[in-house]
Amino acid sequence: MEMHSAVTISLIPEARGAPFVFRDDLAAGCEKAAALGFDAVEVFPRSAQ
Repeated sequence: MEMHSAVTISLIPEARGAPFVFRDDLAAGCEKAAALGFDAVEVFPRSAQ
């Protein structure tokens, strides 16, 4: 089984100080994650909508 890596991106302003790697800018976070070699991102959106 092959291992894959992911990194977190939070779009929740109230979560500042929480242990998320990237914050606020989804596009920039995805670009940085790709540049660092991550396979995926886990997005924490403001809402489900």
